[in-house]
Amino acid sequence: MSHAGLLAASKPNLPTGLQFHSDEPQLVAAFNSGQPLDTISSATLSLIFKSFSTQPEILSVPFARSLRFIESGTSVCITDKIKTPERADKYLFSLPMSFYQAQRLYQLQTLPPISKRWLNEKGEIRRVSQVLKVHPNARILLPEHYSFGERLDKDLNNINPEQVVVTASDIYSSYLDMFEAQRAEFTILFPAAVYERFGERLPKARSYNIEQASEYITGRFLCSNTAAGKQFIQLMNQVLRTLYGTQEYAEAHTRYLNSDDIPEVTRFIQHFAETLNKLDE
Repeated sequence: MSHAGLLAASKPNLPTGLQFHSDEPQLVAAFNSGQPLDTISSATLSLIFKSFSTQPEILSVPFARSLRFIESGTSVCITDKIKTPERADKYLFSLPMSFYQAQRLYQLQTLPPISKRWLNEKGEIRRVSQVLKVHPNARILLPEHYSFGERLDKDLNNINPEQVVVTASDIYSSYLDMFEAQRAEFTILFPAAVYERFGERLPKARSYNIEQASEYITGRFLCSNTAAGKQFIQLMNQVLRTLYGTQEYAEAHTRYLNSDDIPEVTRFIQHFAETLNKLDE
């Protein structure tokens, strides 16, 4: 057997009968063509599947439709989804495939800066819903079928529905396009997504950290609770444990971050890996 064959033989096989979905069409096209995008999600996905004997085909499917596939009994794994208690009751989740700084509230500069009355001592937004209440003519752009984490989701549910502009959950394309086109005065975005799209040039907007947001957000594989889904989660967790401490995995994140954010994100990944190792001891 050739050297390449030996390397392939040492890698695990993907479970048969398992579909992989993503609701980010550009990511899907790039992954399937072997040319990853310049994003954290795309870079980590490409790196992760190099650890398997074959590369899967990822299907571009809206998130809500993927969930319907799962509910019908189809074995599906969806890439880069946030784990919430409600979702964890229904689906299987892997360890984190990617790490992101918490989302921030972005505000067009056509509005005055948010009053300190609505900020805590750290300068963070206390409640996004309060900010929208004092700007009754403003709107907030939010993606459909998307979770920002349990605490922030609860607060967003308190916003007047007439002030919410809902868009598809492709956060890296249409979502950013709509905010840049000023379809709404507010939105919530990952800093990494903004940096990946605009670099150091923020499009006439200011940003605020949000008190209810977790310090960091992790994207995970969300899978059907089927035999194939369970097998994949087990294999994927083994792969991720070997990747967390590598420079290649860290660079899959840091190359797409503002230079000021790199040390903090690197420390968080290292801390997560160390905590995981202690739990295994």
